[in-house]
Amino acid sequence: MNLFEILESLILILVLVELVVLLYHIFKMRTYERKIEAHIVKMEEHMTKMDRHIDALDKHVTKLDELLKENKK
Repeated sequence: MNLFEILESLILILVLVELVVLLYHIFKMRTYERKIEAHIVKMEEHMTKMDRHIDALDKHVTKLDELLKENKK
């Protein structure tokens, strides 16, 4: 093997290592993406529950306001 063949082999090995590293990072990013999407779904469910509770509280406040107005008369 001459010097150019050795250099060519080293460069190919480095490129392959870099490709493997990039593939690993892509895999990790997809894993994190799935976890984030699952977390977003849970957060949306919690927001929906909180919206229902807020609506119920608004109804109670409205009823209390009406009762206070009636008592003032």
